[in-house]
Amino acid sequence: MVVLEVCNPNESSEIIAADPMSSYFLPCKIIVSEQKGQTKVGLVRPSILIGLMEQENLTEIAKKIENKLIQAIEKAV
Repeated sequence: MVVLEVCNPNESSEIIAADPMSSYFLPCKIIVSEQKGQTKVGLVRPSILIGLMEQENLTEIAKKIENKLIQAIEKAV
């Protein structure tokens, strides 16, 4: 298993500026593992983690980040 920590400095700065406590959820993580001979790629969904803060503006930013991560994974697999 490999855990990749990924970050977009501009979007991370936007989230941290809105609420410094959100830094606990950064950077985003992508997990690559092998299960029964197959490579699996997954991620911890930023919208779920940031959603714990119950601030809609942060959740919207996290959803944008999440969509970009999903697109990157889909292109890579």
